[in-house]
Amino acid sequence: MAGNKAKPSVAGVIRLGGRVVTITEIPSSGLDERALGSWDSAQNTILIRGDLPDTVKVSTVLHEITHVGFSGHQSLDSEETVVLLIETVLSSLFVQNPEYVRKLVDMVSTGKTKSRPAKK
Repeated sequence: MAGNKAKPSVAGVIRLGGRVVTITEIPSSGLDERALGSWDSAQNTILIRGDLPDTVKVSTVLHEITHVGFSGHQSLDSEETVVLLIETVLSSLFVQNPEYVRKLVDMVSTGKTKSRPAKK
């Protein structure tokens, strides 16, 4: 039908560092009832509840991607607190500054930016 648009999905495959991560939307019954998403480091998979509002899906994906960044590093007692803080900042950036985020994505994808120099 012409009027039927597919609902946006956060599902996909991304690269983070040396990992290839699959992001999948699943029924809410596939996760702990309190969880919005989860990161499985053994399978390199992020699972996101498919019944969430789009903005919550994006926020949850950012949250789980941040967990990917912690994988392989020494476990932190406060990891969840740090991940929540980073999720909040990134979500605000994406929601409040879509044109700027697109600009950054365009710059990175066309190779116009360089990595920051390592701190001494």
